[in-house]
Amino acid sequence: MNLFYLTIVKGAAVIKHKYYLLLNKVWSPSYTITNNNYNTLCYSVTRDKKNNFYVALIQEREEQVLFCLKREAGGWPEGGWHREQEIGRGNFLSVPVIEHAEDRRLTLLVKEGEEARIYTWTDGYYNSISTETWPWETATLFRHRSLSGSESEYVSLEFVKKSLFWQKKQTDTPAAEAENVVHVITEASEQDSSRSDEAFLKKAFHIMQVKNELEENLKRKEKAFARISRQYEEQIGVLRMQLAAQTARNKDIESKLSKQEASALNYAAELKKKGSELAELKKEMEKIKGVVKEREKEIQALKTALAGKESDILFLTKQLDEKTGSKGVWHKISKLFQDK
Repeated sequence: MNLFYLTIVKGAAVIKHKYYLLLNKVWSPSYTITNNNYNTLCYSVTRDKKNNFYVALIQEREEQVLFCLKREAGGWPEGGWHREQEIGRGNFLSVPVIEHAEDRRLTLLVKEGEEARIYTWTDGYYNSISTETWPWETATLFRHRSLSGSESEYVSLEFVKKSLFWQKKQTDTPAAEAENVVHVITEASEQDSSRSDEAFLKKAFHIMQVKNELEENLKRKEKAFARISRQYEEQIGVLRMQLAAQTARNKDIESKLSKQEASALNYAAELKKKGSELAELKKEMEKIKGVVKEREKEIQALKTALAGKESDILFLTKQLDEKTGSKGVWHKISKLFQDK
């Protein structure tokens, strides 16, 4: 059984080869296939019957870029890597699935947004891109044009079941030597593989089945979470609108209360002023009452004095009347004598 390891370390891809030949275990050295500081997002690996390896990488540069590379066989570490070939740029969201065909053509299934698209790559060179897209969730069987463009064929994605993936997420520790470490193991069962190899493959296939089931379960949960998130966002939007309306009403009420408070303060100041004026008026009234009492006493004294004067006047008037009466009598008598 042949094993192939692909390790992504700090954004640069390093290829490590390991294979078994009969009973002799042989290790090959590492090869750097992308010497840059760009972040490698995802990748996929396949191998043809001649042990030529093909790698697809998606890296984050100015934007997401899809690359393909070919590693020629010929006995490790002989052979070599072809120059990386840019396939496309876009919003790639998943590992490209690579299919190897007998006509030395590679078929890449890439997730772009929520859709799937097929790229073809022949003899280490980019060939064409399909003009048709498919919903990613239903992408289990695809139809696309061949190299000649005259006929159609179907591409099955059963290759995914022959791969075993596990990943260690990027650590936040600055001292970590491998911050983004990902391993991919692909296998090719040979007729002379040992029973241990077959047991390993069965275990790997079982793990892949469990992984696929977990991924399907995760997709369902992600859909449910997305639905709940949308409902939550809608409710948050409604609450924000209600809060904005309530805030506007509160501001209007606060404005009215401020005006009423200012009016109340003015009214209180006016009342205080009126109270001060009333107190002054009360003081003036008290003074006036004192003066009135004094005048009443004087009037009473004058009345008493006047009453005494009236009795004197009456006495004098009486005397005057008496004198006047006697004077009249003598006048009459005198007149009588004069007449005689």
